[in-house]
Amino acid sequence: MMCAVQLEDFKPDEKNYDPASKDYSPLIPLFAGAAVPVNMNKAAQFFEDLGSNPFVQGVETAFSQVWELVKQSAGRLRMLLLTICLNPSKNW
Repeated sequence: MMCAVQLEDFKPDEKNYDPASKDYSPLIPLFAGAAVPVNMNKAAQFFEDLGSNPFVQGVETAFSQVWELVKQSAGRLRMLLLTICLNPSKNW
């Protein structure tokens, strides 16, 4: 009976299944066994606004620079390993 009462709380209405609804909030199941309505329009707006955030732009730039360093290091490591494999008599 307890489950039936809990399920009644999550009875969908128009905003839970109609994407055209102004406050579209589909029920998103969580690991705890409950479903939580999420306002998709507000979530989409939040992520769209992130692109103009200076902090996010700075993080993207920093990540790009770090990724370039990782690729350069991987290339150097590859060349070193090829050198060692092709010339095993060389002492390192």
